[in-house]
Amino acid sequence: MVFFGAKAPRAALAEIALLNASNLGLLNRAWRLDRPAAAAIAPYVVWTGFATALTASIAARNPGR
Repeated sequence: MVFFGAKAPRAALAEIALLNASNLGLLNRAWRLDRPAAAAIAPYVVWTGFATALTASIAARNPGR
């Protein structure tokens, strides 16, 4: 919502960084408790990492936002 709704790529980058931290924590806990569940979560963690790279690229190209 921050990226598209508020049109604030830098704020969206901060938000997705927090999401990545949460995702990594979840993946770590899942890995210790249930490895098949961790394997199911892993693609989402990779996807949000990719989305972070895209958001960072857009934020860097739009310094006035």
